[in-house]
Amino acid sequence: MAVALASPYQSENPKQSATILKLNPEEAQDTYEVYSAVLGERHDVHAWTILTETNTFTFCLKPPAEFASVYRPVIEDFAKKDRTKFNLEAKFNLPDYTLGSPQGPPGIGTSKAQVTLSAVGFNRDRTRAYVCYSVKDQNGTGSSGSCLFLVRMNGKWLSDNDSHSPGCGFGFGGAVYR
Repeated sequence: MAVALASPYQSENPKQSATILKLNPEEAQDTYEVYSAVLGERHDVHAWTILTETNTFTFCLKPPAEFASVYRPVIEDFAKKDRTKFNLEAKFNLPDYTLGSPQGPPGIGTSKAQVTLSAVGFNRDRTRAYVCYSVKDQNGTGSSGSCLFLVRMNGKWLSDNDSHSPGCGFGFGGAVYR
């Protein structure tokens, strides 16, 4: 017997190319919470320009063997989603941000930094996540970013220090997005 699985993503416009999708409403809230938690931890940036499309990133974290089974579903979900670009909307919980078009001018307006986000990979019950981001400073001269495992604890997304992953940050031109 064949079973059809529903896609976790929705095309924003059926006539539009399927290369840029809208997040499934069931997963969107958790996705925006992850994004907001990660960007909210960057105390050096007070205003963001967030690009409205996710970008693909190279997976760069490898959890230790004892955590491989915990993170395998997260990694698999990220790898699947990372092949697709998603449309981002004004649903971030940040004090000061604007949305910017990836096709727009290279300037970032009045914000302090422009950020490109990856899709978010989750485990089945959405209590663990993986996300990457790349930040350009307001002068457009430097870039930095990171890829992180996160865990939801007491309703908040936090960097998962228990993963004992060394992380994979990058700086000044070493962006990991493809």
